[in-house]
Amino acid sequence: MTNPNPKVIPMNDIHPHVRFINLFKFYSGQTYGPRMIYDHQFLYIFDGTGVIDINGVSYRAVPGDLFFYGPQVVHRISADHEHPFTLSGIHFDFVSGYEYMKFPIGPLDLAYFDSSLMKSQSVAFADFEGFPPHINVLSEPRVGQYLREISDEFRNGLLFNQAYMNGLFTAWLMIVARLPKIQKASMHFKKNLVHEILDYIQLHYKEPITYEILGSSFHFHPIYLNKLIQAYTGTSLHQHVIRLRIQESIELLLTTNMTIKEIASQTGYDNVAYFSRIFKKKTGYTPLQMRGGI
Repeated sequence: MTNPNPKVIPMNDIHPHVRFINLFKFYSGQTYGPRMIYDHQFLYIFDGTGVIDINGVSYRAVPGDLFFYGPQVVHRISADHEHPFTLSGIHFDFVSGYEYMKFPIGPLDLAYFDSSLMKSQSVAFADFEGFPPHINVLSEPRVGQYLREISDEFRNGLLFNQAYMNGLFTAWLMIVARLPKIQKASMHFKKNLVHEILDYIQLHYKEPITYEILGSSFHFHPIYLNKLIQAYTGTSLHQHVIRLRIQESIELLLTTNMTIKEIASQTGYDNVAYFSRIFKKKTGYTPLQMRGGI
């Protein structure tokens, strides 16, 4: 049976296993379900229209829509007569340890569903609110591109394909997990302009940089920029700058003969003692320990 108590883990600790994926073209008016599954599934609409029912809620489905549900959630897929779906459905486990469980992904008829076969671990995330049952991801082309690539690997059975699929799907999950916050923070905001702001920070992180400076440069209110940077980086501007500075200082420690004082100055810190404290807080080691191989 599936553990009724979900395992709570950070997003970075997931080790997903792709169990099955298809790329399926519905015929006019075709209905699939109602049914339940034993693991987890995403459905992505490549083209066509119809209705997806999940747990009693009906969603009008259009290209770019992504749907998610887990074990024992009743769902049904109904394609329109005029423009039937082409969609991809991917079955998976969020964590490792269930790769060799050869249970079926779920019968087409609810009457044949056997809860004793359920062995997939349900999860909750310590740092993420979870995947919504429905979101449109048309603005992110990698969602469809990665699914097509995973489908090709699955269908062709290429060498080492399971590890390749799992790795690509891990990246895919992180892309999808970012989208709700990004979409909420950047409504009506051009994606290339967001990257211009992040590029600006990358170029100027060694200098004093504030939301007011960014606001003046890009003509946005500092409070809005705060929400935007939080959505795209998962942290504040201050912490994002520190992360960039620490990354640069680690590279200089390991690849140059610069002194600790010179590295501190090079990465935006006038006070070497303060730099050392920040460095140890973020890495767990002093700059000298890092240079000496710990």
